[in-house]
Amino acid sequence: GFTLVVVLTLAFGIGVNAALFTWFNAAAFRPLPVQNPEQLYTINRLDENGSKARGTAYADFVAYRNHQTVFSDLTASTGSKVELADSSTGEKLLVIRIETVSTSYFSAFGVPMTLGRPLVADDETSSRALPVIVLSHRFWQHDLGGDPHIIGRTLNLRGLAEEKLTVVGVAGPEFYGTKPGALAGWVPLLLRSGDSWRTDLKAMDYTLTGRLRPGVSRERATEELQVIANELLARSRAGVVSSETIVLDRASTYLKLTPKIITALLPMVFLFGAVLLVSCANASNLILARAVTRQFEFAVRSALGATRRRLFGQIMIESLVLGCLGGLFGWMVAAGLLRFVWPWLINMMPVAREGLAGLNFHADHRVFGFTLAISLLAGVVGGLFPALQVTRRDVGSALKSEGSPFGRRLQLSRVRSFLAVAQLALSS
Repeated sequence: GFTLVVVLTLAFGIGVNAALFTWFNAAAFRPLPVQNPEQLYTINRLDENGSKARGTAYADFVAYRNHQTVFSDLTASTGSKVELADSSTGEKLLVIRIETVSTSYFSAFGVPMTLGRPLVADDETSSRALPVIVLSHRFWQHDLGGDPHIIGRTLNLRGLAEEKLTVVGVAGPEFYGTKPGALAGWVPLLLRSGDSWRTDLKAMDYTLTGRLRPGVSRERATEELQVIANELLARSRAGVVSSETIVLDRASTYLKLTPKIITALLPMVFLFGAVLLVSCANASNLILARAVTRQFEFAVRSALGATRRRLFGQIMIESLVLGCLGGLFGWMVAAGLLRFVWPWLINMMPVAREGLAGLNFHADHRVFGFTLAISLLAGVVGGLFPALQVTRRDVGSALKSEGSPFGRRLQLSRVRSFLAVAQLALSS
């Protein structure tokens, strides 16, 4: 009974933290499911104050695309919401999120296809685009029933320059774009409604992502793009911005660990860390209660020649074993949270569905390593205080106090009171 209670106590704290790290690993560390993601970079621009611009204007994208030589492919993308309507009645069915992208998008990322083909250069001319769409695998499966004959079917989408779009492909099951979320598909960039965005230099809506050519360094690419930016600034952007500095950021993962993102994540990290510490304090309380009842055993072993270091080591090893067992059960808790609670959260909260759907929660070496590390940490934290308390006591007094329940209860109550106060402090 004792072992089970301690293991389950630790399993809750370890499982919650393992689930959080699995999400973080999927968003910030796991590479995008594309070819050679380490070659992908996003072009960002900083103003004279060091602030990052929200995006790039379409006209600037065309200039970068026509004059750069460092990328094998350079693509532009921006998200938008459109209405999916019934093709026969015109009735609104649901609102979906799509991306309008340049036709080099799929070749730049090297996205595998489940059905059909990706967008290609022939889908777009200098002034117009063919009304075609590539669907995401999730949208095809969940909203269109996984129809194997979807290629060639027409979808009615309101909010674009053309309403009737022909399905030409379905992307691979792991690719959801460069940001996680419930993305329905991709359409050619020139299908965006309106015309002002084509020439408006203040309409900085597009994210530019390129794949570096083999042998081209990040520094060389930055230098060339800075020259193009300076020419654009002198020729057409004077009065729009005063100066720009080009920065190439890696685009190999969903989440970029900027100082702003790290600051936003810190409260969550502290909260989940407090849950782990409370679990460790509870386990320490239980281990201490068990250790105090074994003081006579430890005193006898000490009288027979066992050193305090050896007794300390015994308690710590027992605690580490409990921590590892807690990690094993905690792994099951994390798997349950990600399999059942996470899909429920995605379905119940539109914000979570828009920004977090599509992450790959398969465990890898980073998740295993983190779970093992916090399991060992929980074992050390849970056993350290009891080990110090038990081995500190004098052998003679321990032997004399055997048979005195009052003495054991008094010592136990003082230490457990301290641990209880610590738990309350962490919980508040």
